[in-house]
Amino acid sequence: MDKNKATAIIEETFDKAFDKQTFTKFITNLLNEIDIINNEYNVNDAAFQEYISRYTHIGNYKDPNGEIIDILQIEVCEESKLDKSRTSLRNFVVDHLERFNHNYALVAYYSKSDKGNKWRFSFIKHEHHTIVDGGKIIQRKESSPPKRYSFAVGENGYNRTAKERFLSILINDSENPAITQIEDAFSVETLTKQFYSELFDWYLWALSDNNGFAVTYPNDIDIETDDRQIEKHIIRLITRLIFIWFLKHKKNGDKSLVPDDIFDIDKLSEILVDFDAYSKQSGNYYNAILQNLFFATLNRQINDNENNKRGFASNSAAGYKVGQEHYGIKTLYRDDNKKSWFKIPQNEIITLFKQAPFLNGGLFECLDKEKDSNGKIFYYDGFSRESGRQRRAFIPNHLFFNKKENVLLKNYEYNNSKKEWIDKQKDVSGLITILKRYNFTIEENTPYDVDVALDPELLGKVFENLLGAFNPETKESARKQSGSFYTPREIVNYMANESLTAYLKQKIGEDWREKR
Repeated sequence: MDKNKATAIIEETFDKAFDKQTFTKFITNLLNEIDIINNEYNVNDAAFQEYISRYTHIGNYKDPNGEIIDILQIEVCEESKLDKSRTSLRNFVVDHLERFNHNYALVAYYSKSDKGNKWRFSFIKHEHHTIVDGGKIIQRKESSPPKRYSFAVGENGYNRTAKERFLSILINDSENPAITQIEDAFSVETLTKQFYSELFDWYLWALSDNNGFAVTYPNDIDIETDDRQIEKHIIRLITRLIFIWFLKHKKNGDKSLVPDDIFDIDKLSEILVDFDAYSKQSGNYYNAILQNLFFATLNRQINDNENNKRGFASNSAAGYKVGQEHYGIKTLYRDDNKKSWFKIPQNEIITLFKQAPFLNGGLFECLDKEKDSNGKIFYYDGFSRESGRQRRAFIPNHLFFNKKENVLLKNYEYNNSKKEWIDKQKDVSGLITILKRYNFTIEENTPYDVDVALDPELLGKVFENLLGAFNPETKESARKQSGSFYTPREIVNYMANESLTAYLKQKIGEDWREKR
């Protein structure tokens, strides 16, 4: 199939509310040969009536190895059930598969309550394994726990990954896809590695000083060259922003805890003076928006007391002594002393961040210290009303919003034969641009129900991997692992189950399951 035609079919399917005719067209073109059934059923099983209104068995597909995939359309009672009733939705399909003695299904879950605007495209597998005992194959088959892998798609969704995964299968209409190809398209590990690869390229780009900009942090202000000790700063920035990206998926009523406007270029142009999203010389986005979000919002308790609430530090442009009452207080909003960053009044900036909570975890604590035990001044975060390397950090807007640029990344990989680090040309995007490409979920995946999206476990993986890549003793092995040397979820789940089983056997006895 022509790439443009395949792209049009995918966009028509995933970027819009669920439509049976459109979905059937997509599935038919994806799999090439389908036996259309179109049998519609009411849900008679009382165990599922709370969750599912009705469903349609659209058809069956037989892959080149003879495996059958059932194509289903399931209408969920309420839109909220799509996220909150994942086990029941999975088990309903497993119940269907067992009746037909099939192992695989491709399912569209949607709800009329939101007109199908948000729906799930899922792959469910319920495999059976032949048991081998003492070298002999036993004909009895043992069922493994069913697994569901899902893309959250529809209007206003982040559908880039889903569209990319199925494009190549759709284009190749000369061969019918195997089960393994379908399963690969739903792989969350592939997604995580892809994200980490883009993130790591950005990290090396931010460390560079040969692409028309140089990130600086004051650090020890008595040392002239200390402003380029930035590796840990960049890792901390990435961790903070990823945490915020998960946080903005939380709601307080109908409002996000972190406003989307502060990541939107058009909206930022209405908030900031002389805002140029692609500038390599201006860093007003980091200083005016992100630093105020980090230190004066997320690290400031919400208090209605007039003397202890979120607000701006007084301006000291008239002289050093003016504004002295707020000197050293790192939980107040800052503006530039000489020329305001903002087009809108300060009270509107405070209102903009009003929904954001206080997070008492230390991640957003400003690390600037006026004096250490030896009397030296350190500005590790560079959160200041005063411009210049001795006070304020600088990160150009370009690093956040750049769409794509081919850049030279120094010391990208290690050449074993030459025993040296080599540079590499890569296409790199800005950090906000990268984050916007991916779907994030605040529901942590289980081994049996996986959203093909980035979940909160990612935060620990990224931090662990980047620290490994930064550490001179581990950076070679860390980079070779390409962001995958953390313990996989399946292994963690297995270890937890085995430990609990052993503990319960010890405390209760071998028949602990019957005593539950």
